[in-house]
This record gives sequence, structure tokens and C-alpha cells, in this order.
Amino acid sequence: MDLGIVLVSYNTAQLTIDCLASVYRALQGSDLRAHVWVVDNASTDGSAALVRERFPQATLVANEENLGFARATNVAIEMMEKMEGPPRHVLLLNPDTIVSEEAFALMVAFLDGHRRVGIVGPQLLHGDG
Repeated sequence: MDLGIVLVSYNTAQLTIDCLASVYRALQGSDLRAHVWVVDNASTDGSAALVRERFPQATLVANEENLGFARATNVAIEMMEKMEGPPRHVLLLNPDTIVSEEAFALMVAFLDGHRRVGIVGPQLLHGDG
């Protein structure tokens, strides 16, 4: 697997849905082998149910308590480490992100071409450009 994507949510239902829609659009337009983990930190706004309903291809972890960002992220990464053929790269993504269609392919290509680089961050663009 090329890319494991981790999204931690807490009471961000619509943002999470919009983010995931952009993630899957970007993946659909690429040759990357990727999987998405959504770790919901005990949201009370129906976030987990919406993710389960609209994006069944994602792995959803519905925590019973709010673990915070770092611990929730670690839950997903620990799941990845136990996989047969874990992802070569991990992307931590906030739910208020809309991913451009070429973003994942560009990031993975950069990492693959620069083996001494351990982390990359995309350029942040606001809605107004």
C-alpha cells in the first residue's frame, strides 16, 4: 500500500464528509493504493454514523471517549502497523481540509524521489485562492 490516510474527527460531521469526498475524488484520479482511517473522538453530532453510511470503504474507529488528536492518530497508526503490507507513507489530515485532485500523487512522488525526506506538508490554500 502506498498511502494510509488518518482523519481524526470530533463534532465536525459536515466538514468530515466534505473532506472525505475530496479524499476519494483525489484517490479515484490516481494510481495510488491507499486506505482511509477515520477516528471519531466520541462525537455527539452523528459524525461516526455519517461516515459509516457514506464512506463504508473507510475504516471507522468510533472511540467511546475523546482521546485527543495525538492518541486518536496513534490508534489508526497502530492498526496500520498490524496490517499485512502496511502503507509506505502516512498522511495526517484535518477534517476541515479539501484535498486537490493531484495532492496525494504529488506528495507520494516527492517522498519516493527523495528517500532522505521523512515528512512533507502541502501548501495551504484558502478558499479565496
